[in-house]
Amino acid sequence: RGAERVSRGDYTHPVIIKTGDELEHLADGFNKMADALKEREEKLLSLLKVVEKVNRELISATEYKSRFLANVSHELKTPLTHILGFSELLKLEESDKLSGAAKSYVDNIYRSGKSLLKLIEDILHVARTTIEDIAPDKREFSIRNTINRIVARLRPLSESKGQTIKVEIDRDVNTIVADEGMISQIIGNLLDNAVKFTPQGGTITIKARREKRGEVETLTISVIDTGIGIKPELKEHIFELFEIGEKGIVREYEGLGIGLALARKLVEYHGGKIWCESEVGKGSTFEFYIPLERTDREQ
Repeated sequence: RGAERVSRGDYTHPVIIKTGDELEHLADGFNKMADALKEREEKLLSLLKVVEKVNRELISATEYKSRFLANVSHELKTPLTHILGFSELLKLEESDKLSGAAKSYVDNIYRSGKSLLKLIEDILHVARTTIEDIAPDKREFSIRNTINRIVARLRPLSESKGQTIKVEIDRDVNTIVADEGMISQIIGNLLDNAVKFTPQGGTITIKARREKRGEVETLTISVIDTGIGIKPELKEHIFELFEIGEKGIVREYEGLGIGLALARKLVEYHGGKIWCESEVGKGSTFEFYIPLERTDREQ
């Protein structure tokens, strides 16, 4: 009966046997074992309380960071929108009154403003995904058209740097069921980084293919560049929000962390996975996959 109580976690009833023989020694040994188990259980419970407290504090700190980022980003977005509006007005309507140097300045203001606006929007997205889980709005769309549209948006910037963007989409890749906005954001962030960190004259390749992973049909998208590559000590942290700055290695990879942290969140919302292979001085390959759902035509 004493053993049954101990097995249930009840250590308050010692086994009392007064026979003066080995049976009594066995009972004493059993009681000492029960006392030791009780002490260890109490220590474990205390440790669990500490862990739970630290975990709550970490969650609270992350939420605080996210809310702070969201508030600051909203405050920045309004004046930035005005700057973009005025610079676009100068570009479109006052262009003939500007000198060559002034036109160049206005173009730089506009491009820098667009880049900053994208960064702010990424921060807002990351802050939102940290505070709450977002369900993807899955609908049918052409992933082929989406990729081509994103590449067309980035091509003027890449060509100004003497870069080449190649698109390689397998013939059986076209309509998929997913959140088009989220998938566009993932691909856009990966390509933005590739253009940013690939030097003059480099090559960026985006590939899309269907792959079987076990019993699951997936869409795999790869973005390959001939850029600066990523240091090994940074590679394991590049998808973690706040980590890049805290590791003290922001300058060389400025702007890398926010977009990749968001990309990972959006891939995970689709039940997929994202990863990176890189070699310093030779370039990087970012890949992600998402499970494919049947389209209306395939059902």
